[in-house]
Amino acid sequence: MMLSFLRSNFAPAFFFLSSERRKALGILYSVFRVLDDAVDEEFERPQELLEAWKKVIQTERPDAVAAFGQRELAADCLNVIKTYDIQPFVFIDFIEKGVWMDLVPPRFQTSLEVEDYCYGVAGTVGLASLPIFGVPMNEAKDFAVRLGIAVQWVNILRDIGYDTRMNRVYLPLDHLEQFGYTMDDLFAHKNSAEFQNLVHYEAQVARSHFSRAMELLPTPRHRELLPARIMGRIYFSLLEKIERENFPVLERKVRLSLFEKGKAVWASLKEPHA
Repeated sequence: MMLSFLRSNFAPAFFFLSSERRKALGILYSVFRVLDDAVDEEFERPQELLEAWKKVIQTERPDAVAAFGQRELAADCLNVIKTYDIQPFVFIDFIEKGVWMDLVPPRFQTSLEVEDYCYGVAGTVGLASLPIFGVPMNEAKDFAVRLGIAVQWVNILRDIGYDTRMNRVYLPLDHLEQFGYTMDDLFAHKNSAEFQNLVHYEAQVARSHFSRAMELLPTPRHRELLPARIMGRIYFSLLEKIERENFPVLERKVRLSLFEKGKAVWASLKEPHA
């Protein structure tokens, strides 16, 4: 679990934390990863696992997931929640408003519905991270949620082809209709002019979420939010690479090299403090 954390796009951001805070973030990431994997991989009892983790959070009893071999992780998670005073609702929202929606093939009619899902699977992670960064939730809540939406919108764009192979569609159906691109076209991976118009538009939507997040960045917390800013810069760089490569998202996932991630980190470090 920790190995996957170190390989993720999140890892470079967390290297700027103290070892204690980095360990706490790693534990949280592991919990979110377990919950996400339960609905993304061939897991036999995903509903039972999600309900068990809800019980862990609501009753503060790590034994609730002992049957899944996750008691130690649950105990570590509860300790992090207590140490950093993380609000339990973010874990419940991650389950109920996020990964639970992947138990059936997702379909979202409007962009607002997609934003709600993005909050569930990504905005909640940002909210949980704030206290570990040393930032009170009430000072950066809107920034964390909006940045999470921006990051997840990039993930949706990057994973279009992969998701359709799993019968999952996260793009707003209204947007497909707007650009004359049908569900049949999508599942046939038809790279038409209509598709290119659609994904260019989605890229602009993602950009607008990043812009709004930066507007919501609380200036007094600029330094403490360096890990969040680095993560945002990495995903914005990923979006730019997808655009440069002309949206090959039906065939493959676009990824950043270590050098490209390093450039994003350096750019974040050079950002002026307003």
